[in-house]
Amino acid sequence: MTTDAGNQYRDLVEQALEAAGAVDDQELKRIAFEHVLDHLLGNGQANEEGPVQGSPPTVPTAPPAPEPVDSSLATEQQRIDAVARYFDIQPEQVLEIFDLSSEEPVLSLNSKKLPTQRSRATQDIALLIGGVRTAVGLETSTSHIREATETYDKYDSPNFMTTLGKMNEIALLGKPRSSNRLVRMRVIGAEAVRPLAQKLVA
Repeated sequence: MTTDAGNQYRDLVEQALEAAGAVDDQELKRIAFEHVLDHLLGNGQANEEGPVQGSPPTVPTAPPAPEPVDSSLATEQQRIDAVARYFDIQPEQVLEIFDLSSEEPVLSLNSKKLPTQRSRATQDIALLIGGVRTAVGLETSTSHIREATETYDKYDSPNFMTTLGKMNEIALLGKPRSSNRLVRMRVIGAEAVRPLAQKLVA
């Protein structure tokens, strides 16, 4: 450190000590002194020839570690067991309603077991899709329900969102006029879908 740089550094230390002098608590005074000195040095008032000798090097901040992937439902049997517990049916009965061979559950119910009226069929499908996706830890959107109603030829385009909106068993989140909204199963929805599933496999 050159003489001029040393004098400049000493002046900054004196300024920092003066600024922190009004603080009575010794620990707080030390912290205040360090912050003020860092501020003065950061404003370019320190040695322009390089960093002050003895100052600690800047340590780069590591990026946050990725969250561990939940593999608790990684296999088909694990998904079947989770769905059986949710719907309160036997594991072997689950496949009478759902295809769980992939991570995205699919409704595989015999179409004859759905109501013929489209609005009622839409409500049953909404409960089943919302329930199975909740059971395996997946979010549900109205698009998932729409796809299932289309598969079973129960999709009523003009009244689809209205039918879902009238259901007390689920909550639709997001903008009311959005074509794809998030679906949450309410407690009464979980209670209603269990006897529905049990009836379907009886």
